[in-house]
Amino acid sequence: MQIGQLAPRGHFGHCHRLRTRADFTQVFRGGRRMRGQHFAIVVRLRMGEERGGQDPDPAAGRSGSPGSRLGLAVGRKSGNAPQRARLRRLLREAFRSLRYDLTQPIEIVVRTLGPWPGADLAAVHSELGALLVQLNDRGRSGRRQHRSKIRSGSTDGKTRDPAPPPRRVDV
Repeated sequence: MQIGQLAPRGHFGHCHRLRTRADFTQVFRGGRRMRGQHFAIVVRLRMGEERGGQDPDPAAGRSGSPGSRLGLAVGRKSGNAPQRARLRRLLREAFRSLRYDLTQPIEIVVRTLGPWPGADLAAVHSELGALLVQLNDRGRSGRRQHRSKIRSGSTDGKTRDPAPPPRRVDV
């Protein structure tokens, strides 16, 4: 299955969610951060848990990532209660379908950055998928690319954006 495709319907119970303050704290302390247009994510690889780290969902056995878990932080800036509940449902559904593409079990916290009135499943799914791909690519290189390399599209580090014109100061 390619990223961007919606996965078949599956179970998304409490075993797939971060629920306690300690769970969220572990992810925030040991996770890697990425920021998108509408939300920021913190991702931490999930190590073997005392419960065995196994996912009781039989459909997750084929995903290669038993035990991936999601935590949501949807604040009041995201809108009134029905709007926040809708965002939470969309984020859970997007993660539920994206977890089949993961190669390792992860714990992820998604924090909304503000209102997103036109949010639909396809938009949430594509943004979350893009952030996970970016994070995965950044993890392979072992270090973060410098912003000048990202802007100019250069990977050799020699090409930079042209310098901005000098500022003119009138006195």
